[in-house]
Amino acid sequence: MKEKLLIISLVVLFLSVAPAMADLVLQYDMNKALLDFTASTKKLIVTEDAFSILDVAVVDNVAFSTLDTARVDNSKDNFDLRLELTMTQLGINNWSASGWLKFSDTDKSDYAVEATVQSYLVQITLNCFEIKGYLGDLGTNTSILVNRGDPWVFAGSAAGTPVGSDGTSDQVTMFDPESYDGGQAWVIKFGVSGTLDNFFSVDRDLSDGEVKGQVVPVPAAVLLGLIGLGVAGLKLRKYA
Repeated sequence: MKEKLLIISLVVLFLSVAPAMADLVLQYDMNKALLDFTASTKKLIVTEDAFSILDVAVVDNVAFSTLDTARVDNSKDNFDLRLELTMTQLGINNWSASGWLKFSDTDKSDYAVEATVQSYLVQITLNCFEIKGYLGDLGTNTSILVNRGDPWVFAGSAAGTPVGSDGTSDQVTMFDPESYDGGQAWVIKFGVSGTLDNFFSVDRDLSDGEVKGQVVPVPAAVLLGLIGLGVAGLKLRKYA
């Protein structure tokens, strides 16, 4: 009960101070993801396929409005997305994931987003394998939004995307990218059933998954992290 009250208090705190924060977040969502898991090494890799679409948007989380959008269509102009995770068993049907996520825009010479990944929830529920967690700075980077300057500009390839807040169609612009450096929520989903222990006992090759999440600025990232730790604590207590 105390943990639930703590989480509620953190949510209320987040909502109360949000207008004073940098309210803009970068959302990303890729469909038709491919998953490859090797049981002997416990390595899980997620990538795009030939027909994946990656949508990126600038969203005002206070006004709940989308200000800018960009879409990269792999069937028209290739992009790269790679999520590499090491799965660790903590107990019976209790697993964690850690690793990194990177993805590009239409310029594949380097990545536009680079982040470490740490899970707080790995589960199979409602016939869906799901991982949720946080993103942070990768290596010596001081931001998750990298290699696109300041302001950070993400170029799409899908003609006809509406002109957004930066005045350019199918392009997303984020100012002050250095502030986007930790505590972000993310999720991957693939349709499966059974238990986690059974899922990770053999090699897996899955398709038609989803990778999505959001990159948020500090101090919003700190609050997201605290809320996630509270949720993780509740889950561990439930199965203790």
